[in-house]
Amino acid sequence: PAASNAEAWEWLIGDRNWQPVICSKLGDLFFERAEGGVYWLSCSAGSLEFAAVDRAAFDEICRNGGPEVSEWFGPSLIESLHEAGKIAGEGQCYLFITLPIFEECRYEPDNLAVVPSHEVFAGLANIHRQIADLPDGSKVQIKVID
Repeated sequence: PAASNAEAWEWLIGDRNWQPVICSKLGDLFFERAEGGVYWLSCSAGSLEFAAVDRAAFDEICRNGGPEVSEWFGPSLIESLHEAGKIAGEGQCYLFITLPIFEECRYEPDNLAVVPSHEVFAGLANIHRQIADLPDGSKVQIKVID
């Protein structure tokens, strides 16, 4: 991600002393901190979780295809999207139309759209920053302004 995109998530990630490892087709970022550790930034959920102690451990988890891989990369959902004719190309990813933070979210192809990756990364950061301090169950209204 570009510096401006990285800045969009500083409220959650902290400083920019990290390097990207991989971006998923679901618009998530895995990055490695300089002091160690690989982290999963779920842009759709607005959450940050520890993924592995280092890059080698992360790569091993991904090679073994355990339950983490299903949670992180959603291969069955991606397969369903492809079957529905929604195929994200280079520089694109999938965006939940109704985000997973809302109880109405469905993990189904009709709730995802193909969009430019940078729009997901920066755009969702702004939404999540604005609602980060709201208690679970709060009612929100998202107003899109061009």
